[in-house]
Amino acid sequence: MGSIFSTIQYAYTHCSREAAHGVVHRRLKKLANPLISVLYFDGDPTTEKESTHDERAKVRRKAEELADKKINEFEVRINNGQRIRKQHFVGIQKQLSRTFQWNSEDRLSLIDYLRDHQWIVQLSPYEADVHIADDCAPGDIVISGDSDLIIHPTVTTVWRPISGSRFLEYIVDEVLAVLGIGRPQLVTLGVVSHNDYNKNIYGLGCATNYKIIKDLPKAETDVPKLVAAYLADSRVVIKNTDHLDFRNSIRVFVQRLQEGVKALPDLDAHSDNRLRTRFEEAKKKYQERKKSEVAATLAKKRALVDHPRRHKRSQQYNRYRTIDQLPLTDVKQGNVTAIRTRPRYSPKRRSKSKKHAPPKAMTLYKWKVWKKKPETPDDTSTTTDAKIKELKPRKYVPPKNKLELLRSLSREHPIVSLDVGTLRAN
Repeated sequence: MGSIFSTIQYAYTHCSREAAHGVVHRRLKKLANPLISVLYFDGDPTTEKESTHDERAKVRRKAEELADKKINEFEVRINNGQRIRKQHFVGIQKQLSRTFQWNSEDRLSLIDYLRDHQWIVQLSPYEADVHIADDCAPGDIVISGDSDLIIHPTVTTVWRPISGSRFLEYIVDEVLAVLGIGRPQLVTLGVVSHNDYNKNIYGLGCATNYKIIKDLPKAETDVPKLVAAYLADSRVVIKNTDHLDFRNSIRVFVQRLQEGVKALPDLDAHSDNRLRTRFEEAKKKYQERKKSEVAATLAKKRALVDHPRRHKRSQQYNRYRTIDQLPLTDVKQGNVTAIRTRPRYSPKRRSKSKKHAPPKAMTLYKWKVWKKKPETPDDTSTTTDAKIKELKPRKYVPPKNKLELLRSLSREHPIVSLDVGTLRAN
């Protein structure tokens, strides 16, 4: 079920439990056929994977702290009437997604839901990878987003889901043919590289480990002996300052054994329900503020009945604009009581084209119509080809020896080029 973790995270975060079951069920039907497929669910945590659980718990704690900080900032901006941008929502949602943890109640409820819809579901006692490796037979196809499954010796084909309901197919025999190693060497490479149960030796990544393991004797088929030979290599001894022995990886991938542990304290203690509830309440408050702002804007517009409504202030115009009127009479002239008419603006009048008298400055010029020159019957003009410009001879530059050339280059000027001659001359 880890191959559809993103779907599970979205469904159980934004939907109710029953609706989330339906979302996951529709996603599963796109990936597999319920008549010929078996679904595996993880069980209790194991001691071999305890370090991985601790790292994930640290990531969740840090995400909760950042989410709490961003939600506080979100609430302050709402209370102060500041603008809320898209990045405020994106930042909070990103941190809340990192705090997600699929609780056991939703998991068991989904198992019952899928069994009611004719799915074959297996609840593993511990990690599902080991259970899959035990049940896997030659010719079986494993659909998983975890590349660690290809390390198990019993797995022959892995389909990795990608976007668009497509798969990347990993056939182990073809992978071995390309790498030029055997199946024991591939298991050894997975054991000594970084996985969910052990870290790799610092400075020895997957590519470097592949070069070291490829030099090991190919006749050896025992994986623990190959791991011992790998640790005895001089390139590994120098870097293995922590004295790693990869005991957990050998126990899981080779012996297929796991030891259960009680529920870790950090797995169920840090819940994101409180943060999500605060965020939803803050969003409701923000929506109420937006509605009140819109209502205030509409009320302000309704108060201005005669005001022409335009998107921008630059597009506003005076509805009763005067056109072609004399200026107001001066007070000193004594004709103050003269009535100044204001013709009403009419769209029909404005749409008609109106001819105006030309400016006084244009009366100084006389308009002359352009006339085409008559064609002469006797065309005595002759066409002559353009003369080819003669090239000047190249300036002779005497050849210089190596010492003279170096002396010329030592006195380089940024503007004046040196007469160092051509390549043939030198």
